[in-house]
Amino acid sequence: MSRREAIARHRLREIIEATPPNKRAAVRAKLGKSMGFKGTATSRSNAVGRILGGTRKLTDKRIKTIYSWYGRRARGEVSGVSVPNVKASEYQVLGTMERMNITQYAVPYITDEQFQRNSTIWVSDPPPIIIDTVAHIRAFAFAAIERGGTFIQGASFTIPWGEMYIRAIGRDIRILFKKFNGAINEAFTMNPPGGGYRIIAIAFNESGARALEDMFDIAIDSYDYGVFLESRRAKRGQPYRLVEVNV
Repeated sequence: MSRREAIARHRLREIIEATPPNKRAAVRAKLGKSMGFKGTATSRSNAVGRILGGTRKLTDKRIKTIYSWYGRRARGEVSGVSVPNVKASEYQVLGTMERMNITQYAVPYITDEQFQRNSTIWVSDPPPIIIDTVAHIRAFAFAAIERGGTFIQGASFTIPWGEMYIRAIGRDIRILFKKFNGAINEAFTMNPPGGGYRIIAIAFNESGARALEDMFDIAIDSYDYGVFLESRRAKRGQPYRLVEVNV
């Protein structure tokens, strides 16, 4: 799928989701008519639904129609419906077998006590990333682990791990930010991989790892820490090998 088509499909979803539920079918039918679909209101609404589901092609005319409808709502010209005022050039698109480094949106490190107070590792709202695949957020992190109740040791590992991966996947960056907070909550409440009593702090980049090293007098055992948005799908007939794209 082209970048322009991915943006149009995302904007179409934003338009529908911003519309009051009792008006969505009528709006989809009206939008379908603007796109050039014929037939009854129900058939036009269903055609728009197939575009949302990715089973109906987006022509250049339909893309322009979606952009126009979105623009009016982003500028506040449609009463009762509001969508983010994001320019098309500001979107980033994550495709199949791609990954993005989103470390900049996370805190350098967080302790168990800090997370219990704030319930988030993110320093800002999610960036305007369109996920044109199925994805998850994965961190290669450095953690301070309490062993035996008193001894603290440093260890590097991936979050989420095990069955946590299943609960961390999705197609909406806003939901994935929330799901990753859930994974961090699980990390603080579960036994860490490789053994230990509990995780008491997690670092997401090198500066955070150095802070934990000084704070707990522990040794850093790896490098290249970070938080990544990654496609979980492979292209047919190709090995699963991710290509990094810029945010």
